[in-house]
Amino acid sequence: MFKKRTLFVVGAGASKEFDIPLGADLASLIAKKTSVKDTDWGHDPKMGDEDILSQLAFRDRERLHLFLNAAKIISSGIQFSHSIDDFLDNHSANEDVRIVGKIAIAKTILEKERASKLWFSKSNIHNKMDVSRFEDTWLIKFVRLLGRNIQKEAIENIFDNVAFIVFNYDRCIEQCLYHALQQLYDIKPRDAANLVSKLTIIHPYGKVGELETEAAPNGVPFGGRHERLSEGYSEISNGIQTYTEQIKDKIQLAVLRSQMDEAEQIVFLGFAFHEQNLNLLKSKEKLDAKKVYGTAFGMSDSDVSLIQEQLKGFFSFEDDEDDDPFLLTPRPFFSKEFSFEQEYLDIRNDLTCAKFFDQYGRSLIG
Repeated sequence: MFKKRTLFVVGAGASKEFDIPLGADLASLIAKKTSVKDTDWGHDPKMGDEDILSQLAFRDRERLHLFLNAAKIISSGIQFSHSIDDFLDNHSANEDVRIVGKIAIAKTILEKERASKLWFSKSNIHNKMDVSRFEDTWLIKFVRLLGRNIQKEAIENIFDNVAFIVFNYDRCIEQCLYHALQQLYDIKPRDAANLVSKLTIIHPYGKVGELETEAAPNGVPFGGRHERLSEGYSEISNGIQTYTEQIKDKIQLAVLRSQMDEAEQIVFLGFAFHEQNLNLLKSKEKLDAKKVYGTAFGMSDSDVSLIQEQLKGFFSFEDDEDDDPFLLTPRPFFSKEFSFEQEYLDIRNDLTCAKFFDQYGRSLIG
């Protein structure tokens, strides 16, 4: 159990541990799915993914030629962008590009959920998640911390002091926690679903539907199933937002920023620190200084220094030589200078999300 209110800000690098593709890889998959052959623009158009073509035709057959043109724009240009999010934001004025892009996201993410380490067949009610497939991932290590010193009788309090802001479309966190609680505490699916529903998990860019559970029987199964997607990928895609749409949602922005404000410590996991995503999190008023951890695996020391400068701008602090009220621990008597970065910002470019929990688990729970 976490003693301090802890906010986890989760990016694509965190889902990669479960085999969900990163931005560039996702963009490459979508480029293939939205490819259109010029020779097929007659009576029998073809796309890289025929399901997406069917959804577009079902959505509005009279606009199909416009959707196909939008698909060509996506297929030929998306890999020049950091991610599908950035690309759709670049084309925020083109409604057809947004429609096609979001449907392609929905289809691709559901397929990758199904191919991930967290998926298992529910064809047999006795089937359970195979923990051995993802035992070396951060979510397993998070659950182990979460359940420490929490007896079954006190399980209602298990998510006290924990919240998530997830910049991914997948439902890996929801899927893992829902099934992990059942297996860890031997509780019924509905009880686990009710517990997870109380956990604050915010997806700023939306997600591929509410996860199907006993508490949400009309939700979308993890990994989807074609026969269950009666509303289609087109309907699911309506839950996906672009950056431009997000910044217009003042209520959602206020919720995001209130989570940043209320947290006593913040942990960035697999987060690429893209400027537009940081802008969503940054309040106009500076926050009180607090401990910030983060992974920046594979980034250079120079880039990490820039990230620290950006994060430093989120917080107010005083550098009073005699009495600094924001210091988390007393300043050593031999310290001549106060470094905000050393005291508050701990961004590691040598640790994956899983390795981060190995090294910082004790610090996180307090």
